[in-house]
Amino acid sequence: MKYFRKTVYYSLLLIALLLINCGGSNQTVRPKSPVDVSFSQAYNAFSQGNYDEAKRLFLNHVLTDRFAIHYESYMFLAECFKQVGEMDSGRVVLNSGIAFMEGSMMGEEDIADLRNWRASYPTFPPMLREENGFVPYNEPPAPLGGMIALIQNVYYPCSPATSGIRGRIIIQVLIDDEGLPIDFKIDRSLHEDCDLMAISAIQNTMFLTGKRKGRPRKMWVAIPIDIGTHKDRF
Repeated sequence: MKYFRKTVYYSLLLIALLLINCGGSNQTVRPKSPVDVSFSQAYNAFSQGNYDEAKRLFLNHVLTDRFAIHYESYMFLAECFKQVGEMDSGRVVLNSGIAFMEGSMMGEEDIADLRNWRASYPTFPPMLREENGFVPYNEPPAPLGGMIALIQNVYYPCSPATSGIRGRIIIQVLIDDEGLPIDFKIDRSLHEDCDLMAISAIQNTMFLTGKRKGRPRKMWVAIPIDIGTHKDRF
């Protein structure tokens, strides 16, 4: 398995070198851009049917950004190879993508997506067609009604013992796929009483469900709560 992964990885690099060398001297080198801009440029060429240009841009995206965010680009790049009659190269791209993601910090659901897409290759995933462009795979949860709705549940002082204590608490909150906070981790503590009050405020707040690829998902979100900057309600 390790030998196979190395083989597909080096095959992808070889393809990259061949494309760069065959590009001709009249091509200009695109300056490094933020990851979203890089993806958008490649996708725009793809959506216009300019698969040779999209292939070049997506390949550049693979080699520079390694898909810490846009893992979908593996499938777009494989589709570009398919469109220009190089399906075997498309399979190499998908195998290399999975090998890389398995050794990275990417989520299991993202890896599962790519495995499923490889299994159905050369069919292009309906999920990506329906999006009509890139949709971030993470749309984090948010308080229903905005942070002001959550702040209305924040009291100060948090307890008689915390009068005069002011500052920021940061809490990691696990929001389930129905918008309910179900678990908590304190990243930045202020005082035990304030920490408990902040958690209580979050528990009394409804959330918009986080989404992954447009589908509701259970996920963690960091919530900052400022203590002592709102009207006293104790």
